[in-house]
Amino acid sequence: SGDLDGKVLEAEVLEELNTLTADRVVLLGEAALAGRLLRLGGPGTEGEKRLLLSPDGRRWTRPELRLVYLFSSPPFWALGDEETGAAPP
Repeated sequence: SGDLDGKVLEAEVLEELNTLTADRVVLLGEAALAGRLLRLGGPGTEGEKRLLLSPDGRRWTRPELRLVYLFSSPPFWALGDEETGAAPP
């Protein structure tokens, strides 16, 4: 299960997540963290993962691991409105 900013992700999106491969993984610097929250797994469960997605969908940050996953072509559903950061309709 999963959601993006509280909006439940469809089964097709969850399946696609299993096939995604980042172009690069880098260490998180000292930049301020912001973005849309992607939660995978049940809320509050031991296996829950939280990622912050940048508005352009290219930077996925795992703050607790201090890692940033970089994508040159993020999936369409990860793209947000550049000005508001909102998920597409």
